Amino acid sequence: MRRIAALIAIAALFFAACGDDSESSDPPETTTTTTTTEAPADDPAESEIVDDDHADDTSTPVDEPDDAPAGPTAVGLAEFSVTVDGDIAAGVQTFAVTNEGQFPHEFGIAMGTSYEDLPKLETGAIDEEALGADFLGKTEILDAGAMTEVGFDLAPGDYVLFCNIAFGPNSHAASGQTLSVSVG
Repeated sequence: MRRIAALIAIAALFFAACGDDSESSDPPETTTTTTTTEAPADDPAESEIVDDDHADDTSTPVDEPDDAPAGPTAVGLAEFSVTVDGDIAAGVQTFAVTNEGQFPHEFGIAMGTSYEDLPKLETGAIDEEALGADFLGKTEILDAGAMTEVGFDLAPGDYVLFCNIAFGPNSHAASGQTLSVSVG
């Protein structure tokens, strides 16, 4: 019985709070104004959103160029391969390099058409010194699972991506850990 009395009291308070002090039983008048302007699809200037607080501003928004890089180019290193996600564009490029293998690897880049055309040491490793200015650089050695980012300013042309680790007579590059790419 106490529950019912408590529920009735709560309901009475609720209805009293929601009630209208006016003597009229008509609902109060409300005014809602919505203005929508649709411009023809062929006139983009007509579809701009106007900020009334800054209506006098004459600045024009700057769009990012369509050829702006979307982010780092992903590079995967493993036994014994180099993979790249997508095409590589000319200009300053950042490579997100991940050692997906079980052994240490490094990422190097040189101008050239293929591993076979590059100067080599007796081990089969690429002779970075003999490359001169065609050797752009490399990362530090990455342990299995490690990741790093490195950037290069690339002119249009052909490049070889590689791991140049060599132990004794064994070379990762000579074992096939290279990739020839064209940068456009």
